[in-house]
Amino acid sequence: MNKKKVLIYLLAIVLTILIAYFAYGALSEKVESNRFPNESKVTTTNSDPNNETIGEVISETKEDEVDESKVMIPDFTITDYDGDSYSISDFFGKPIVINFWASWCPPCVGEMPEFHDVYKELGEDVQFLMINVTDGVRETKEKALNFITKNQYIFPVYYDIDLVASLSLEVYSYPTTLFLDKDGYVITGAIGAIDEELLRKGIDMIQ
Repeated sequence: MNKKKVLIYLLAIVLTILIAYFAYGALSEKVESNRFPNESKVTTTNSDPNNETIGEVISETKEDEVDESKVMIPDFTITDYDGDSYSISDFFGKPIVINFWASWCPPCVGEMPEFHDVYKELGEDVQFLMINVTDGVRETKEKALNFITKNQYIFPVYYDIDLVASLSLEVYSYPTTLFLDKDGYVITGAIGAIDEELLRKGIDMIQ
């Protein structure tokens, strides 16, 4: 098993354990709290835009647990609209927020204004990677660009052509957001739409 496969395998194990843990917690205890992120109220969807469910938070990382739980993200490639390729490692050096989204996904569309507002405030210090899941049929670069242009969003948009990056990270639900520290370690993340408060709390954990 090569190094990349080992990293992907470890990441999958961590995400699976955390999803199971918080699914159990959601069923066993109903509380209102502002703690990030397992007790926050979020809305999500799977890849079916008509199937909206309660958000699945995949990680709650306390400061004293970061070193034990964090996993280096496997390297993958994305492109800009002109077709220039970038590896995720090209963006190391700043904290990174990765968001997988599609223009046909209502929860993705719903959270975009809050991502945009936070990007305008923190974009100099935090690297935002808004990665469009471009399968070439349901979503194309043209559709994504039209959506971004229509809404006058200025955050950086990249394209996951043929879903290569999504599949390599085993991202099957949209939106999915990952928070990486400046060295590329996954600190926390969420499956489903998140609000501005949750986004800011995630960023606080990687700065």
